Amino acid sequence: MRMEGYRRALIKHALTVCPRHVLEAGYQDQTGHEAMRRLLQTRPVPDGVFCYNDPVAIGAMRAISEAGLRVPEDIAVVGAGNVHYSDCLAVPLTTVDQGTFEIGKLAADLLLQRNSFKERTASAEGLDRTQTGHTAIDGTFEFGARVSFFRG
Repeated sequence: MRMEGYRRALIKHALTVCPRHVLEAGYQDQTGHEAMRRLLQTRPVPDGVFCYNDPVAIGAMRAISEAGLRVPEDIAVVGAGNVHYSDCLAVPLTTVDQGTFEIGKLAADLLLQRNSFKERTASAEGLDRTQTGHTAIDGTFEFGARVSFFRG
């Protein structure tokens, strides 16, 4: 999804998508560091990079510094996720806040609504409450769930 947004933004501003400027960098600072080292070998060297997440951006910043270049004077770096440690860096990281707290709250609310509906349906049908896999405690439901978000 982020890649699609990148492409749309370039097209909107009449810029060409250059495949050699798009590198797979994984999700960690080390992979961001490695990708930025490769990108620094291209000519011309980019004057800015947008990274998949903040850890990748932090790795990219380290590679830029090791190459004797400065962030943001020589190369601007933008991350995504607004992680809490990004403001502890020597050079503050520009980051896109994705509203992860709000997304998590919405996901939990939807899951609670769904499970509450299942519980009421099971009780109305005269089923044993333990068959739903949820336990009622003080009018609320305890359950274990894993919520996944797809990476764009």
